[in-house]
Amino acid sequence: MKNILLVRSAPHLQLENNLSSIKNMFPNSIITLIENDNSVSVSDKYLLVDKINIYPHKGHYQFSKKISFDENEDFDESFVMIRDKIGYEQFNIFSFGLSLPTK
Repeated sequence: MKNILLVRSAPHLQLENNLSSIKNMFPNSIITLIENDNSVSVSDKYLLVDKINIYPHKGHYQFSKKISFDENEDFDESFVMIRDKIGYEQFNIFSFGLSLPTK
């Protein structure tokens, strides 16, 4: 069983479209979503998401702003979903994604 981590910085429609593909690639997986607290009520409806971790900081994802996970929680794969962003904001999202506990 794979432990999959998703970072959503894209429209919910993109998340909805990508979830089934990810679940098909990793059929017996546990999917954890990192989400801003103002979007949790929308993301709660996705049955393929097993757990939602709330990004505890205001503003955009940043490498310097860490998020805590359960002890010994490592992820086999991680996906960073972004919309068409360029420049510094895109760099911040990818840097944040690389700072997450993925094998």
